Amino acid sequence: MEKKAFVKLNLILGLILVLFVGLGWAISPAVWAQSSPAQPPVAIIEEDLPLWFGGRLFPDSSTVSFTFILDIKGLKNKTFKSLDKLTVTSDKGEIVFNGPFDLAKSSNFIFGRLTLTHDLRTVLINQAVGVIDGQSYDLTGHIRAVNYQDITVFKSSPEYLACPNKVLDFAIYEGVFTGIEEGDYLHANIDMKGKVDSFLVDNEVADFFSDEKNYNKKVKIFVEKLRALDDYDSNECLDSERITKYILLSPAIKGK
Repeated sequence: MEKKAFVKLNLILGLILVLFVGLGWAISPAVWAQSSPAQPPVAIIEEDLPLWFGGRLFPDSSTVSFTFILDIKGLKNKTFKSLDKLTVTSDKGEIVFNGPFDLAKSSNFIFGRLTLTHDLRTVLINQAVGVIDGQSYDLTGHIRAVNYQDITVFKSSPEYLACPNKVLDFAIYEGVFTGIEEGDYLHANIDMKGKVDSFLVDNEVADFFSDEKNYNKKVKIFVEKLRALDDYDSNECLDSERITKYILLSPAIKGK
């Protein structure tokens, strides 16, 4: 009798133990969540990642950067060693060249940049001065625009100062583009109600006016009257009318 009672007691105690353990597993996550304070996320900072912030990777669309070069082939031939304090001023602002430069190890060109809020067609280099091996030199004649930019570079000279580029007036015309006149410069012939006028074509619109498929099409043209030197090496000051923009108004005129 006592043996059966002892077995029965052990069975009851075993069931109680199983229930207690099971209940403990069920409530323990909730209890731990309440008793342990929430830990803030840890910020992982990689100092060496090649990241660019703000406009350093994606520049502000309102600014445009233009590249210029200092041609140092002639300087290298004179066994100069170092170039420092290079300052290049223009009518559009300073063209920034970072220095100093080791002329013996540099390539034939040193690159600089000019940042503007508008497009650039011409730039006048007022002066380029640098210190080479301790002595100051005028390097104005060595400044160029890189060849993938359609920019005309003028150097300060008595002729240019007497006749700087200047927009005198502008106008808008409508007419039929009848063809081109080729010579030193490209001119487009525009028939405006039976009267044909010839206009100098700007480089930005030359592709349209040099394509024969566009002959006899009606266009609206935007024209600037420009006063400038006839040529870089000329001292003759001339006025010209230049097409800077166009709008195609119609396909080819029938019968033309």
